[in-house]
Order: sequence, then structure tokens, then C-alpha cells
Amino acid sequence: SFSPRGDRWIREGEGLRLGLRATPGADVRAYAPDGGVIQFLPDTSPTARSWGELAFSLDVTTEEEPSPKVTDRYVAWWTGRLGPDPDIVMAPGFLPEPSDSTWLEVEAVFGVDTARARWPLRLGLVDVNHPLLVVVNDDQTGSGLTDRILAGRPSPWGTYQWFFPNGTLARVTGRWDDQIRLQLSETSSAWVDGSGVYPLPPGTPPPVGVARSLRLTPGAEYVSLRIPLPGRVPFQVHEAETSVLVTLYGVAADMDWIQYGGTDPFVELITFAQPKEDEVSVEVELSNRVWGYRTRWIGNDLVLDIRRPPSIDRQRPLAGRNIAVDAGHPPGGSIGPTGTPESAVTLAIARKIKELLEEHGAAVTLVRDSDAPVGLYERIESAEAAGAELLVSIHANALPDGVNPFTNSGTSVYYFYPRSAELAREVNRS
Repeated sequence: SFSPRGDRWIREGEGLRLGLRATPGADVRAYAPDGGVIQFLPDTSPTARSWGELAFSLDVTTEEEPSPKVTDRYVAWWTGRLGPDPDIVMAPGFLPEPSDSTWLEVEAVFGVDTARARWPLRLGLVDVNHPLLVVVNDDQTGSGLTDRILAGRPSPWGTYQWFFPNGTLARVTGRWDDQIRLQLSETSSAWVDGSGVYPLPPGTPPPVGVARSLRLTPGAEYVSLRIPLPGRVPFQVHEAETSVLVTLYGVAADMDWIQYGGTDPFVELITFAQPKEDEVSVEVELSNRVWGYRTRWIGNDLVLDIRRPPSIDRQRPLAGRNIAVDAGHPPGGSIGPTGTPESAVTLAIARKIKELLEEHGAAVTLVRDSDAPVGLYERIESAEAAGAELLVSIHANALPDGVNPFTNSGTSVYYFYPRSAELAREVNRS
């Protein structure tokens, strides 16, 4: 039960929390090959509930659980290398022989009994003086079957916070197995899947410089903001109810000139700021609600397309709306207690939803209308090709282990963007 395991690379001076489980009341320590000793202490913090309970259980604990006086959990703090050398940060992994003496050895002593184990961790250091630059490319085989976007997370395997288009450049400052840490600016970083980036030749410098004059181009279905940059730097888009904020990393601002391209009633104001030395923010304030956006590169110019909201008839709000209904799975999916696959249930529901929506005047696209498997990328592409204004995906989830389905059941609706919250509430309420 060692944590962490696998291969990790950190910056010099960066600490790492080590945790394990052993006999309660034991003396636990680890011995490094250089003679160093890591003393572990009992972790007496309250035991965390499982993620399944936290996410799906309807039982709410009102009293705080007392901290255990005796625990089988032990923790320590470490900085520096550990275990066999994992090579440079983007090197392919290798497995030393089990007899390799450079592994960290852990020892637990309880009375006259002693247990020993080898910690399955290789901890290396990133050379920050000679940073390695990588480029985002989620389709390195050239299949054309990807969305050309790589999701970034604030922690390994965490929640999506960034969406980097192919071609984006960034420095590597850490790695945990197949998760790569990109340094966006001096104070901001993001974790991405290693399969979506590849290294540039050592010594390649990151793009630096200033973001200059902005240009807005009104269109029939959207308005486009073009931001000239010194290179394809990382960025983040954050939307509020009536505004879109773009944060640019690794650059400075010189945006005194903003060309609005005439007066467009959808755009009220464009502003920029330099909250940090190497981070720039550009905000587009709108006169109406956000109905979606898209980002793309044209050379080194970042283009932000903001979709215009449709004109809705309050008497028949679904009339003329273009809606994509996605029957979740296959591939994958749960199997019910009678052997019914989730994909059959979701397809039956999706077909009924299509019938109900069309009765109210909506144009409906069924992303999947057969038992044939459909990939995630193909589902999004199908909805976009149809010009869908809304995309609803249907699932029949299985509860995690440890959650009682007889006392925890019902309907849940998931959304990512704030513009979707109102629709999610209405679906859940009905």
C-alpha cells in the first residue's frame, strides 16, 4: 500500500509526501542506499471516506469522526532522489532487476517482529537549468481521429481545467508515470497525458515576447477575437454568464490598440490586464449570455470564436432548436443485474427523447442510432457537424462498490460549463 508508486520526476528542493500502511504501533523507517534514514510517523488525521460514498451516498455524516489514537497509516516527507535513476524526464521507462540495491528499503519493527519491503518508486530530478520543451499533439500517428485538443489538470489525473490545442508549446517540470507537468508561467502549471505531447530537441527555448494589438471580426453566427502572440503559448478560457476571459501564459501585454471592427451589439467591451509579469488576461464582455466558444491557431495568432445566442420564442422555446442526443456507450458501459447492457437502455431512452423533442418543434440528431460502437471523438464531431446548439448524453450508471443501491438511487445530471447549469437543474427537476 505504498503511495506514491511508479516513476516520478520533481524539481530540486520540491518535497514529496510518502505514505504507507503497517502494523499499528510499529516503528517504521526507510533506509536509502546512501545511508540516509527516513523516519515515518503515525498519521492520526481522521480517515477519509471513499470517493464513492462522497459522490453518491445520500447518508450525510453530521458529526466529525474522532481522530484515531492508534493507526495503521504512516507518513513522511522527502526531498531529492529515491530508488534507481529513472533517467531524464521524458525518457521511456525501464525496469531494473529485482536485485537492484538502489531501491528504497522499508522496515517495520513491532516487538520482536520485523517486516521489510522494497518501495516500488523511482524518484528523479528535473534539470530546471536546461528545461525541456514539448509540443502538444494528441494525434502523433496522424489518424485524424482525435479532437486535436489536450486536456490539462491542476493535479495528476485530476479535473479538467485547461484545453490546449495541438501545437501549443510548454516546458516540462515534472512527471508521474504517464502524467506530464507543464510549466505554463512562473507560478502556474498543468498536468497532461504524456501520450499527447512529444519533446522538441534539447535546448529549444520557449516562446517569449509580448501579445500585441487585438482585432475583433463580427460574423453571422459568431464574433472572432484574434490575438497576435510570439508563439503558440499555453492559455486558458474561463467563461461567466455574460463574459469570456482568456488567460495567456508566458507573455507580456502590449495591447493598447483594440480594433472592434465596427460596433457589434453582442460585444460591449474588450479589456486586458497584466496581473503577473508573465501572465496576461483578455476579457470580452457581452450583452447576452454565452452559448459556447471555440479556440484555434492561425499561425501564431490565437483566435477565439464566441457563438451568438439563438433567438428563442418564449411561447415555443424548443421550436427551431438544434439538439444532439447522445446514447451513451458502446464501447464499454455497465451491465444490469438481469444482463441488460447500459447501451441498450440509453438508446431506448434517446429514441424516446428524440420523439418528444420533435413534437415540440426541435431538430434532433441522434449521435448513435444503432448497436454499433461509437468513439468519443466521433460523437462530438457528429454533433458539431449537425450544428447542434445543445448536446445531451444519456447514461445509466452503476454505483461504486460500498454504496447501497437500495438506499442510494435516483437521477443525477452532470455539467461542466456554467451556461449548462440551468438546463441541468431543469432536467433533474423534471
